[in-house]
Amino acid sequence: MSDRAARFGILLVVVAALVVGFLLPAPPEEVVDPLTIPGDPPYVVCAAALAGSGFASTVGVVTASSTIGAVSGVGVDGPPEEFQLEGDDNFVFEVGSLAELGVTPILVERLTGGQVGAGVLGLAGTQATTAGCQPATSAPVALLGMATSEGEQSTIVLANPFAVEATARLVGASEFGPDTVTELETVRVPANSTLTLPLSQSMAGRQQLGFTVYTDVGAVVAGMARSGPDIASSEAITGAQQWFVPLPAFGVSGHLIVHNLAAVDANYRLDAVNPDGVTEEVENGALVPDAEIWLSLEDLGASGGYVVTADEPVAVAVVYTGDVTRVVSTASPASTVAWLVPISSDAAGLDTAVWILNPDEAAITAEIAVFGGRSVEVSLPAGTTTGRIVPFRGRGGMVTATGPVAVFYGAISDGGAASMTLAFPLE
Repeated sequence: MSDRAARFGILLVVVAALVVGFLLPAPPEEVVDPLTIPGDPPYVVCAAALAGSGFASTVGVVTASSTIGAVSGVGVDGPPEEFQLEGDDNFVFEVGSLAELGVTPILVERLTGGQVGAGVLGLAGTQATTAGCQPATSAPVALLGMATSEGEQSTIVLANPFAVEATARLVGASEFGPDTVTELETVRVPANSTLTLPLSQSMAGRQQLGFTVYTDVGAVVAGMARSGPDIASSEAITGAQQWFVPLPAFGVSGHLIVHNLAAVDANYRLDAVNPDGVTEEVENGALVPDAEIWLSLEDLGASGGYVVTADEPVAVAVVYTGDVTRVVSTASPASTVAWLVPISSDAAGLDTAVWILNPDEAAITAEIAVFGGRSVEVSLPAGTTTGRIVPFRGRGGMVTATGPVAVFYGAISDGGAASMTLAFPLE
């Protein structure tokens, strides 16, 4: 076991209080399932972090309360880098400082303090991509918005920061229906390691590709990276029965994806959110387990956003396309009044931005606060997605609103390429 894995085990024993032996060598009957630890997990993993080969990635960590933590690479030897944050503060970690190439998932541990939000922002030339960081879950998750058609490459990432080997099952779906090659049906992820699964050879020729990830033994945190004409990445998506989907200015075309994560058929309904405050049904249907549907944004026709509801847990993501950009973003399973924004880059030629969906029938206002900087008040008309360029300068921040909203953040380059991902609801 590496020093980092042992240290992570000690951390969780302390934070979880009396959960003994989580990452320590022990007979099988004494190994505690990491997913049984009660309360808010004291860690998140940024599975879609990239370094080298033209990528420069940073991980941003933000909090609204005093917090002490540490950052390290999953499966990377060496001591973690510790950080200490006061209230309304942030920490930025350069993924390239680990001297690793390719996919390098980052473990963010919370030693003391309250809730943190973390996200990764990757840059490759004028292209940017953002993705969230999350803990492991015992529930199935979805990886959506991938493609392996000509000129496209997609890779699945499975990170295991724990001291127990994990076994995962992948069930694919594409425009051809159920779609999983044999070598992906069951995969093993050794303790304290990362497994990358390139799809461009084994599953070439797919234009619309997604997966359900089931963890049968141990625990993993999943993510995906997509490249081709431009780049995109995303964290895995846990199922919910309601989703809020924004329509940013660059999102006039593309696809909204609904993926069934239940063990039974799921019935879904899609309502359009418009500036007049009227929400109307524009689509409904049923999906068998592990199936998904890609719905054209142009055909659906809303101007403000969408609300997806289902009678079983589903995952929802959006692939926004345009002349110079493609964005893969999860939707939001919640609308609430306070959000953490872990934006982490102040690179030249890159504007940082926030997008806020107000799904309500009444106008509200929101304050976008840059930690250590200025605040901006934004009017949010009913049934609209409002975008605002905000100079976070790598400091992160917070959004508070007078009514429930869904908040997303990302970056826009000088060439117009954009990235977007979900912010972190503050509990």
